[in-house]
Amino acid sequence: MSSNVTDRAAVRSQLATLLASALVGAGKPAQAVYAYQVGDFDKLSPVIVVTGAGTGRGNPLITDPTDFFLDVHTFVLYATEDGGWTEQQSEDRLDLLEKSISDVIKDANDSGLWESIVPNGESQIDGLEIGGLEYRHEVIPVRVVVQDF
Repeated sequence: MSSNVTDRAAVRSQLATLLASALVGAGKPAQAVYAYQVGDFDKLSPVIVVTGAGTGRGNPLITDPTDFFLDVHTFVLYATEDGGWTEQQSEDRLDLLEKSISDVIKDANDSGLWESIVPNGESQIDGLEIGGLEYRHEVIPVRVVVQDF
């Protein structure tokens, strides 16, 4: 069996690699980037997770492109009891991550990895508990277009 179309896992991994390069390290806004859903962050914060959200395969007879839909999740610790990390810092970091991810996505259009990568609608923010800790959580939908034919 030949593999003549792009694998969504490869696209998801490429985006996670770009995000990690730009956003993780000394003086950067995140502590980790994962190219898959993670059940426990081992108390890390902020964390970025890139997951698949669907695929729209084009018609190969008329060389339609393929659309890959990904979700970029950000998780920021809500606050610590000792006051070392506050609600305001959490909200500010969530905002900085959204802006930083948007910058990476904009710059990635010139990467040659795909035809285009763009936001795919409004992001959604909520709160949830992971590993016994409360996190602020934002989902940023992304559409990546590749030409398989």
